[in-house]
Amino acid sequence: MMTPPGALLRSLPILIASRDSATVGGAVATNAGGLRVLRFGPMRAQLRGIEAVLADGTVVSHLAGLVKDNTGYDYPSLLAGSEGTLAVVTGARLRLVPRPRDTVTVLAGVGGLDELHALARRAVREVPGLVSAEFFTRTGLDILVAHAGLAPPLAVPAAAYLLLEASGPGAFGDLADLIGDREAAVGESAADRARLWSYRERHPEAAGFLGVPVKLDVSVPAAQWVRLASSAAAVVADVDPGAEVITFGHVADGNVHVNIVPAAAADGRHEDAVFRFVASLGGSISAEHGIGALKAPWLPLARTEAERALFARIRSALDPAGTLNPNVLPWSRKPQFSIFSASCAPAAMPVGGLPRTTPISVRPFRAASNSRQCRAESVYPVLIPMAPEYEPISPSVLSHQYWWCPCPFGRW
Repeated sequence: MMTPPGALLRSLPILIASRDSATVGGAVATNAGGLRVLRFGPMRAQLRGIEAVLADGTVVSHLAGLVKDNTGYDYPSLLAGSEGTLAVVTGARLRLVPRPRDTVTVLAGVGGLDELHALARRAVREVPGLVSAEFFTRTGLDILVAHAGLAPPLAVPAAAYLLLEASGPGAFGDLADLIGDREAAVGESAADRARLWSYRERHPEAAGFLGVPVKLDVSVPAAQWVRLASSAAAVVADVDPGAEVITFGHVADGNVHVNIVPAAAADGRHEDAVFRFVASLGGSISAEHGIGALKAPWLPLARTEAERALFARIRSALDPAGTLNPNVLPWSRKPQFSIFSASCAPAAMPVGGLPRTTPISVRPFRAASNSRQCRAESVYPVLIPMAPEYEPISPSVLSHQYWWCPCPFGRW
């Protein structure tokens, strides 16, 4: 079934901010999360089968959708969250859930993050129809009121705000019992619920009103959530005292979005401070949005050397040439080759490559580039890969002719 971007995602259990423009394949590749993970899980939990195209053009398809099917590796789960590094998702079989009925949304003001977290955990235990549990603080709300035209949701400002949504015949009573005498706004109609949700869903815009933001998405175990949410600003202040920090996110999932408007140079110091703090709490440096290229330097904080090596081996098996999204997640790269100049005696060319300490120009060339000159020297065509300790060698690479030159960097 062909659908325009967003059309199908709006009817699935997951609810993501980009639902009006995202595609199902993209949601699978990123294992998208969103506002209903608490109830329905991320995109991986929606998969019942998948069709995909590997880098060499092979089509793999397993769309039966059986609940019990132990006939081999569960590659749909493997492709979910793979960030486009293993295959291109071209089809998916997804589970459906009953459309929520008698839905109620409540936005309550609380005195602080400790109280907010305790109330959210109570909601998980005591509200059977709970679908979402979200939070934001007065810092972000004040910015939206000042710059986005939103009116304050409650008559009396609060330090933090908890947004809960539940469905089912008893949802209103369950939420009322939970909130008690706290000041709160309640929405039952679609319009009223959308108005309350706007305070949370427009929070990603808040930092942009102040400057160019650094946006981080991290998670920790439930026992560490209050420490993360309450200390993020101080952690950032240690490396950039003038930075503005806005936090919001999915409280019952252990997830906090940390949006930073730097005062100092955005040179990685903010990410480094937050990611190291999160790692010290046993958390993840990417709760929902993947690693991509920007978070790659900090992956060792979250994954061991053995795990990263396993990632590379999996990628090598499915995409040995590194064709798909090569700058994302670890992979065993192609061997690198350089030009070998005429001034270097052929006998000096070490079989198997150059030792680790040899400075070389890393410049790959196909045989058609035999007119390339190394300064004033001509070149010899040879096929000697660098020493194995540099990079594993892909058989597909060895089928091509390359040229070598152990020249110091900067000689070109």
